[in-house]
Amino acid sequence: MLKSPEFLESARTESRFFTRNRCLSLVDCVEFLLTKSSTSVQRGLNGFLPAGRNCSKQAFSQRRRHIRPSAIRQLAELVRDKFYTEADYHTFRGCRLLAVDGTRLNLPDSAELMERYGAQRNSSEQIQSLASAVYDVLNRQMLSVYAERVNGNEREILKRQLQEESCFWPGHDIFVLDRGYPSGPLLEAFVNQGHFFVARCCTEFLRSFCLSGNDCVLQHRFKSVKSKLALRIVTVVLPNGTHEWLVTNIFDKSVTAEDFKAIYHARWGVEQCFGHMKSFLELENLSGLSEQAFLQDLYAKMAVENLAGVLEFSTQPSFEARHGQRTAPVRQNFRVLCGTMQDRLVMLLSCAGRRLKQAVRELIGIVSRGAETVRLGRSFPRKRKHFSQKFPLNQRG
Repeated sequence: MLKSPEFLESARTESRFFTRNRCLSLVDCVEFLLTKSSTSVQRGLNGFLPAGRNCSKQAFSQRRRHIRPSAIRQLAELVRDKFYTEADYHTFRGCRLLAVDGTRLNLPDSAELMERYGAQRNSSEQIQSLASAVYDVLNRQMLSVYAERVNGNEREILKRQLQEESCFWPGHDIFVLDRGYPSGPLLEAFVNQGHFFVARCCTEFLRSFCLSGNDCVLQHRFKSVKSKLALRIVTVVLPNGTHEWLVTNIFDKSVTAEDFKAIYHARWGVEQCFGHMKSFLELENLSGLSEQAFLQDLYAKMAVENLAGVLEFSTQPSFEARHGQRTAPVRQNFRVLCGTMQDRLVMLLSCAGRRLKQAVRELIGIVSRGAETVRLGRSFPRKRKHFSQKFPLNQRG
């Protein structure tokens, strides 16, 4: 796809760019963004280009200005769509589990990024962007990611994603939301578009409800919604004895409270995805100071995450055949898998036919060797960053 004339036309900002034989072609720029490591841009270019080819970071900066960020996003979406078309992907009772969450991304200090995304109004005034993602936790596929101003509203961003994206399937997706999302207009948007949802509720949200049991169905009218919404409120008991409440529009009684508990527990996958993109892929270690560079890096990490998810799915049969006899449960080391794939990504993108199949088989054989033990039921106490106790006992004299 990268070398096709259609991609060239859609990727460059004007038709007069990338017409001459320069040190960096459009394909070179895109491949470099996909494989960029934590080193500086110049060291990355020195390692990326073959012997005898030299390119300065200034030349790369000039060339990348002629590439649309939407072209790299198109690559990520192509990987996603091809996976769902050809693979027998994982589902929960025939539905994909789509976890939704937002995170703040620290951006470098530049006037352009400050004007576009804003900053946290604290002592440091760190420039940040609010990223909202919809992530398939069972198949490790990033379906959609929006980067908005840091003071944006996560609910409104999600409503825009539901309206604008075509990758969501009404009746075949279950959106899993944290407790900051439930609101009348957002739940109404899910219902009107035919999507299922499971959302954790805070006590303030439930204050206007009249609950009649641990699993009740009711009609409720929100102040900001004209018509009543049919909702199901399920009480879930955690291992430590505390109670949590989940609101959903799944009324099938065969889906029990334990099923809803497992669905919501799977939402943690989007948190792990953000952690992986920030720490391992170094999403916040941008290769430029412009909005265009930020979006190019963001969509490149989205494409790498989707490619790694496809590779993990493809290696699962050989992984189970190699490690299925172990007494303790094991899983693939996703970071090792992702790093190994990135090291060979340029070769995979440049191969075709038999060479591509052979390269994929070799890669599957390599990554299926590594395994890490799964420790079931392991949990840790939550370390809170901010304490609400303003007057601690040990400071009273």
